[in-house]
Amino acid sequence: MTLAKKAPSNKARKKSKEGRQLSVILAADVAEYSRLMAEDEARTLALLERARRKIDAQIASYGGRIANTAGDSIIAVFGGATDALECSIEIQKFLRRANKNYPPNKKLLFRIGLHMGETFSRGKDILGAGVNIAARIEGSTEPGAICMSEAFFSVADQSVIDMPVADRGKIALKNIATPIQAYEIMSARAQSRSVEFRHKKQINAQYRYLIVFGSALGVVVFAALFSWSVAYNLTRVSNMDEKDLVEEPTQHVPGYPMPVLPQGGYQ
Repeated sequence: MTLAKKAPSNKARKKSKEGRQLSVILAADVAEYSRLMAEDEARTLALLERARRKIDAQIASYGGRIANTAGDSIIAVFGGATDALECSIEIQKFLRRANKNYPPNKKLLFRIGLHMGETFSRGKDILGAGVNIAARIEGSTEPGAICMSEAFFSVADQSVIDMPVADRGKIALKNIATPIQAYEIMSARAQSRSVEFRHKKQINAQYRYLIVFGSALGVVVFAALFSWSVAYNLTRVSNMDEKDLVEEPTQHVPGYPMPVLPQGGYQ
């Protein structure tokens, strides 16, 4: 005899949903960390410790919370997208200054990915599809750059970005079923593609202006023509009524002779 599976209780369903929320997620890790560790472990760890002190303090100053850390990687959550964006920009600016005197193969560079999506908590850690997308976006960008999903970019205050932005289009990410629309700053791609991206935004704005202006002009013209048509028809009707009153013909009743005025009229 086959026993039917017992449906999960309301308590179990409630427990499975505990901690689920919409989160702003920052994912970061060191580019070529394994190579740097293999070449000079002590130096790499010292640079990482110095960088982490600054990064951790910066995240805290923008109201973020570090949830997951493993070696060189960081997952943090923020209360707002703009806070996460400004924090990320400041982190990358600091790291550029810290690395400016090092040769390219000795620089400790972080990649940063930003996304807004659903997460759930397990202790102090956060998990879920939102974290996975943030981490995959981060892995797709250049060392020293910041990559953002459209879900994040559309919510953040873009006025805080005083640098070129690259529209990367929809990018395929490992183990993510649907390609994600992404934007990038502080990268070589942003420098080369920013003009095209900004030009597209300008053209779209011009099209929107023309559509609004054309619609408004059409309404004005239609209203003017309608008013003229109403006034013209009313004038025609009024003139026709006056003509009928003045020039109404004499009606002849059958069987009666038509009256004939004497020559010269009545005296």
